[in-house]
Amino acid sequence: MRVLILEDDPWIADLLKQIVLSLRPSARVDCQERVADAISAWPG
Repeated sequence: MRVLILEDDPWIADLLKQIVLSLRPSARVDCQERVADAISAWPG
């Protein structure tokens, strides 16, 4: 499972990442602060 978190607050992004990983330890979680970065980070 791959998860993309788009959040400009690093603290909130890390909290969301930890929640996802606690529910799905094998998930690949990518956190981005900007929409453009998130779009380029996600495979098309």
